[in-house]
Amino acid sequence: MQATPMMFRVPWPIRKLFGSVCLWEMPSGSKTIYLSFDDGPDPLVTPGVLDILSRYGARATFFMLGEKAERHPDLVSRVLERGHSIGVHGYTHLNGFHTPAAAYLENALRCRPIISSDLYRPPYGKLTPLQLVWLRRHGFRVIMWTMMAYDFRPSVSASHCLAACLRQASDGAIMVFHDNALASAKLLQVLPDFLLEMSGRGYSFAGIP
Repeated sequence: MQATPMMFRVPWPIRKLFGSVCLWEMPSGSKTIYLSFDDGPDPLVTPGVLDILSRYGARATFFMLGEKAERHPDLVSRVLERGHSIGVHGYTHLNGFHTPAAAYLENALRCRPIISSDLYRPPYGKLTPLQLVWLRRHGFRVIMWTMMAYDFRPSVSASHCLAACLRQASDGAIMVFHDNALASAKLLQVLPDFLLEMSGRGYSFAGIP
């Protein structure tokens, strides 16, 4: 399910195939883009993201790693105070294809006392059918994405990232950025330009409810 650098947008047949058990996009009709940020919270990145979002009146969902949220509860509180939603990205960043189902579920459940949310995004977008069943059985809603910004990929320049996001963003799309150290320079350059342009096109930005 992981796209190549040129496949910023997940192909429609894949979204359709898994649409009944995973959320790939939100309903269209309101010119709303659903922003999300993975891998935080990071004290050197997340505050800057929050300031940019506030500047444009944008809301988003932050899918947090439990180990980071545990270290930075003040940032978790700040995200919520700014009106954003939060979700679970695992306690650590496990690849579901390389992790036994029981260990994978334990990693997700370990976040429950730290991150108060039933939203779950699998790291790398990779999980097995059994892991998916068990996550849903324990009350998680599995949230995938419509398009990936590839802000973390060194081979994707900031201009390429921005151009792809502007070209392929659409009403109801769930977009993934990353508030981590690897993506920070590109993210903090691309995000305000993206919000400015799409706001000018009449779009608003929301978190996943």
